[in-house]
Amino acid sequence: MDNSMPSNLFVEFYEDALEIPFKSEQEGRPVYEQRVFVRIMVPGDATSIIETPATEQHKDEFRRKYEQFLKGQKDVIEGTPLVMWPVVNKSQIKECEFFEVRSVEQLADLSDSSCKRMGMGYMELRSKAKAWLLAAKDSALVTRQAADVERLTNEIEALKEQIVQLAAPKRGRPAKEAEEA
Repeated sequence: MDNSMPSNLFVEFYEDALEIPFKSEQEGRPVYEQRVFVRIMVPGDATSIIETPATEQHKDEFRRKYEQFLKGQKDVIEGTPLVMWPVVNKSQIKECEFFEVRSVEQLADLSDSSCKRMGMGYMELRSKAKAWLLAAKDSALVTRQAADVERLTNEIEALKEQIVQLAAPKRGRPAKEAEEA
């Protein structure tokens, strides 16, 4: 994706009928072809919607979304879905969905103007989303470190077991020195 474009864009590919003016004129009636379209908007900003037939550039810039569309996957939410975040209630989720804000990450990335457009309380909700994501990031580090400690402890225990086995006297044929004595 182009670096000048925000990373939190809502992007959706869909099929729709597109009137073909030249063919319509020739036939004397409306003639349509099924085409792939793309809808792009900044979540929270209903004035920023772009809807246009999808070009190869769109398909390349938003490759993951386009591949999801080709596989028939709809509304694939990247990040933590708002419905899974205990801080918001159902009415806030519905309001956010109206503005195509579907994840905690999208909510945290909203601009001030988008929060104002969405209504009272969304600046505070955005702050809560940012704080929650930061806390989750810190928690992920602690969880990863605990898993590393557990893995290393298990490796140490396995090595101790190997040392005990190597140090134990072997049973079976006596050593050559014992035979010569």
